[in-house]
Amino acid sequence: MCENYKQSDSTTDAECPSTFNTKGFLAEDDQGFLATLKTEHGKYIQLCEELNEFAQKLQFALPVHGQNVTEISSALLFSRVLSNFQATLIVSFKGMRYQVDILTRCILEPLFPLVAISKDRSHSDDFVNTDACSRLRLIKNIIRYRERNGSDTTDLDRLKELKDSTEETINENGAKVIDKRMWSQKAGLEDWYDTVYSMASDTLHSSAMSLERALCLDPSKEGEIHAIDIGPEFETFDACYAVIANCLIHALKAVGRIFPRVVNKKELDDFESRLEKLNRAEN
Repeated sequence: MCENYKQSDSTTDAECPSTFNTKGFLAEDDQGFLATLKTEHGKYIQLCEELNEFAQKLQFALPVHGQNVTEISSALLFSRVLSNFQATLIVSFKGMRYQVDILTRCILEPLFPLVAISKDRSHSDDFVNTDACSRLRLIKNIIRYRERNGSDTTDLDRLKELKDSTEETINENGAKVIDKRMWSQKAGLEDWYDTVYSMASDTLHSSAMSLERALCLDPSKEGEIHAIDIGPEFETFDACYAVIANCLIHALKAVGRIFPRVVNKKELDDFESRLEKLNRAEN
């Protein structure tokens, strides 16, 4: 039988926020958890923070033309990659390991089409056209919801008209559903889909296997569960920081292909070189 909930074995009482038992991850870091995290992974964190400043500055320098679908799509996708990268860093500073995994997938979602568009600009039309398929799915969901809950007939009629017009648009444009695996293939990042994205998806969907990671087993009692680890941790964050930094570098390279005069290639190459050196040092 499981005896108790516990904070991670990777954190001591001095490192875990003292109010965690009452406030959880909303607790103030009054025991220096972030300082400990930066001691353990300071070089990766510094690289991520410098990359963020480089990307944030670049974001506001993109010369986007209002009628250029490729430039508009790419700028918006890059903005989403960057904000998700920032969210991942923020969450990591709380020691929320599972949420870091989930947000890493959120970085990859816009990264795949961004890189694909940067390699073949015709994919920007695919990106826009496939959105009609997503809208159709949502409209059908809303219709089913309204039918189940006795919606007003007039409202339902309008929704069905919208469904019909969306289907016509899809037929006229020849729009097809492009899922994330297909985008990763177009981007040349299918390996990322089959590894990082798939494992992060497992955590996002709270599979039994992903939940099992929180179980603490007692080896002296034939693997009996003696606790559930729900507290902050920091031991495995080096790999997380390496992945998200690599994601942002890929995004910046993609932006550089679309807006070649804006991205400082030498500075970006330096970031990539620093990341490679850090990874070699860790391995």
